[in-house]
Amino acid sequence: MFFRRFSAAAAISLAATSAVRAQCPNGTPPPCDTRQTAQLTMIKRAAPRALDDHTYIVLPFTNVTRAPDADWLSDAAVNMLSMDLARWQDIKVIDDRRVADYLREVPRPAGSRLSMNDAQGVARSAGAGRIIMGDILKVGSRTTITATLVNARDGTTIRSARGETSIADSVMSVFGKISREILALTSTDANAGSVGTSSVGAYKEYVAGNQALNRFDAQEAKRRYEAALKLDSNFALAHYKWVVAAGYDQKTAADRAAKLDYSNLNNLARLMEDPDRIAHAKTAARLSANLPARERSLIAGLVAIVGHDYQRACEAYGSLVRADSSDVEALYGYGECLYGDDMVEPVVPGDTTKLRFRTSWNRALDAFRQAASVDPNFHLAFDAIINLLTASSRSGCAHKDLIETCADTTVTRRYVATLARAGDSLVTEPRSGYRTFLSVLQDQQRLSPLRANVEIASRVSADWAALAPAEGRAHKQQMVLLLRLGRTAEAERELAEASKDPAMRDDPEFYLRRAEIAMKLMRGSEVIRLVDSMSIVTPTTVGRVNRQIYGTVTGRFAGADSFFTEMTTQQRVPPELIPLVHKNYRIVAGVEFDSLESFEKSIAAFTSQAPGQCAMPCVSRIGGDFVMALRAPRKWMEFPSELANNLAFAPAYALSRGDTTALRAAARALDSISRLRVENGRDESGITVVAADAYLALGDSVMALALARRLTDTTLQTSSILSLLSTIPVPTVVLWPRVMLLRADLEAAKGDKQVAKDYYTKFLALWAKSDPEFAPLLSRVRAARDRLP
Repeated sequence: MFFRRFSAAAAISLAATSAVRAQCPNGTPPPCDTRQTAQLTMIKRAAPRALDDHTYIVLPFTNVTRAPDADWLSDAAVNMLSMDLARWQDIKVIDDRRVADYLREVPRPAGSRLSMNDAQGVARSAGAGRIIMGDILKVGSRTTITATLVNARDGTTIRSARGETSIADSVMSVFGKISREILALTSTDANAGSVGTSSVGAYKEYVAGNQALNRFDAQEAKRRYEAALKLDSNFALAHYKWVVAAGYDQKTAADRAAKLDYSNLNNLARLMEDPDRIAHAKTAARLSANLPARERSLIAGLVAIVGHDYQRACEAYGSLVRADSSDVEALYGYGECLYGDDMVEPVVPGDTTKLRFRTSWNRALDAFRQAASVDPNFHLAFDAIINLLTASSRSGCAHKDLIETCADTTVTRRYVATLARAGDSLVTEPRSGYRTFLSVLQDQQRLSPLRANVEIASRVSADWAALAPAEGRAHKQQMVLLLRLGRTAEAERELAEASKDPAMRDDPEFYLRRAEIAMKLMRGSEVIRLVDSMSIVTPTTVGRVNRQIYGTVTGRFAGADSFFTEMTTQQRVPPELIPLVHKNYRIVAGVEFDSLESFEKSIAAFTSQAPGQCAMPCVSRIGGDFVMALRAPRKWMEFPSELANNLAFAPAYALSRGDTTALRAAARALDSISRLRVENGRDESGITVVAADAYLALGDSVMALALARRLTDTTLQTSSILSLLSTIPVPTVVLWPRVMLLRADLEAAKGDKQVAKDYYTKFLALWAKSDPEFAPLLSRVRAARDRLP
């Protein structure tokens, strides 16, 4: 809830007889209320607990006179009384956030009075033996508040309390007085259970902010908390909740990332930090002295998380969980600190040959699941479960003095673990070999979650969407997961549902996902339109870069050439290498197969000592050319023999030596790995394309066509638009035009003319606005299509 990772992620089946179609699952006639009939599959509701006479639940008060300026007090009463009561250690009070979740399950018209039966039902769900209900009477300037303590077992009244005031800013002190009378206490401590402000206006804005946050509308929530702080800058809870909301504000995070100086990434952790979050968190801690102990601990944990001190955060949240294993906010925070901790330590102290991460992601997952089980309406837990299961990998570094976080790029000893499974458990074994943070980040982008994890996450997301059909974030997560499962048409429907939520209007990921769906459904004109609008929809550096990079999918490379020239110049890359960067995207797209011989010779001369040889420094420079351009006509130079043992490089090395036996062995090995990656739900890494080209070099068009079909029908369908090739740092989506043409040519040669014609037509639509340099290619494709009947 507090610390979203920027970032960036179900099945629908129906089998019914005609008799069943005539009624809803709960036996009522259509239309059915899906919010009431939704059955959770992955998150099981906790069984109702026995009523505890020491557990209190405060329910919304009734605005008897329906005075508009007293409406806010109905829900505010829950928060203020709960906060006042929570300071007493010998009773337990159900958190007001939980109360709101329980009330969503009560089938009653909006704004109607809660019946005693409904109140007792809510109390039973919460295990609360005591209920506090009340009325608000506003006549002129005078406000009278009456509260009643009820026995949840039989609905009998235990005692009542009453307070009134004609001064608006005294309303909160009235609730403090009422809470003490309800408990039959005689204390006159003015600070007992203080909510942290005496300004009614500030408190109203705080309540409105909480409501926006519960809808995942982070920007509206932040605006409300800021309004509260303008009225009372010492309002600790408003500072605290602002930090929580900021963790979900993806638009602001994207804007901040767009302003980074990518030529000077000395410490990415500090560059990506939101200084306002840090300031608000520290201020909340400084002002929290008069808050109840639970709120003080939640704030302490949040401050530690924001400061990357995961161990201290886990201590704060862990103490709350030990005190109350049903505290969903504490469970969530505990899961987040376990999930975020990136320190690596020896399994046996002093023995660095066997390492492990300091915290367990299985324990983090258990904490999130427990939070969702205790309160299925605590939707932040669903979000966290999905994020953990779909993490690409886990990275970290060994703990050393003065290191706050492994995101600090001054730490050069890196560890990374791909996410694996052993039965029902996740496995993350750290392995070394990564020298810089950026190399770890790049590796994470190339990896993808196991298919089993995605399928589980999809079921969790389906549960969430069933519980909150109007909540855009649930549908967004489901959309991303369906895309990973290759169910693009269903993902498009989830995108439409997510777009209905106003809280999602500024999500920077939506536009990319629209482009991904259009590409996977091969709607060329729509892809062009979406790419052209990227810099308009996101008028920042990120929008411009996306427009230039993804423009290559539509045959427009000039923008990407300009961007890479700018980037390589800033990073002081030798001018001789800039053409290499320009060629890489064309090579991946399958449209740059000329002049490679002279290009390779120039790189070899720049990096190698012996004429006619391409040593390892040379190979590392021309890697994309070497791996992805097997069909390019050229004279092969002499390459180092160690390439024979690198599967991605092995086909090119075999071709350079004329070794067809080694070439076929390499093609088969890559084909096998490609199949395994498909089964595991991994992104296309580029090896399937290399294998297809290797088979073509052997004259085996049957196997090449099988791989082309796998690419269009499966591997590219399940690869994220955000993933990178492992063979060359280019977005995987750039492979689409190459693969479309490959399949069209091979289907035509096989004789399946209608399929070939369809793929030629789709390619031409996708490249309808391509750069002039590709006019000969388009002429060739049109001629090939027109020759088909």
